[in-house]
Amino acid sequence: MTSASNPTPETRWETLEDGAEYGYLKVPGTGTISTTLYGTGETGKRMSIGMFVSERPDLQRTGNGKDLLRLAMAEARQKGAVSAFGRFISQSALGAFAGVVGEENITFTEQVSGEPVDITLDEAMDRPADFIAHAPVPEPDIDATVV
Repeated sequence: MTSASNPTPETRWETLEDGAEYGYLKVPGTGTISTTLYGTGETGKRMSIGMFVSERPDLQRTGNGKDLLRLAMAEARQKGAVSAFGRFISQSALGAFAGVVGEENITFTEQVSGEPVDITLDEAMDRPADFIAHAPVPEPDIDATVV
């Protein structure tokens, strides 16, 4: 359902030269998120989360980032994404990711080497920009259409 307080998301997808799909989702008056889908075949597509931002400072730390991630993940899942990853440079962004995919589902790799690291979310929160967070794309939430 959409209304003045729940505007319809605007989505745009384009296929890049290497076959990857770049997606841009904007919820007017709320925020934007960009993502790229890589791969196909037996393992399914991987969703790289680029950047998500709130357009209004009063929406920061209100769950807006989680709402944007839920919407983008629902879109990506419809396009075949089965896993998601991203380098989250702030605690709030990493926390939003954990809130959507579930803390227990996240694994981490080092940002530079790509090597897996055995750390908890709390430990990653100390230096979020040093790690890439990975998780399965969750089944769409019934509330994902409401921002």
